[in-house]
Amino acid sequence: METLTFDREGEYVFPGGRKGRPLSNTALSMAIERLGKDDTAVPHGFRSTFRDWAAEATTHQREVAEAALAHISGDKVERAYQRGDFYEKRRLLMIEWDRFATGRPLTNKATKKPPHAKVSSAKTRALRKEG
Repeated sequence: METLTFDREGEYVFPGGRKGRPLSNTALSMAIERLGKDDTAVPHGFRSTFRDWAAEATTHQREVAEAALAHISGDKVERAYQRGDFYEKRRLLMIEWDRFATGRPLTNKATKKPPHAKVSSAKTRALRKEG
């Protein structure tokens, strides 16, 4: 597997225009506007599309997809017992989302052969054909 590297400073994957700050809430809206698509697309639509895809085309747990969107799941008691962050499961989900969104094939090598890879990649191919 190829490791991608890029120059960045700080802790953010998507750094903002000001040093030490994250990408702003309006950055995606501004990009959509510059593309001339602001009458047909909204930033939340990207999140909604991801959530629908995760539920319908993969076998990832609901909680993992919700965590990937930084949503809080469950009631107060359930959250008190949920101490993990689903990091590895979110990583695998993001690899599948990347492959779906870019049209690149999902390989077991990239995902370290999770048990759901064959099922979700077949579902992903079917959804791509329908779309």
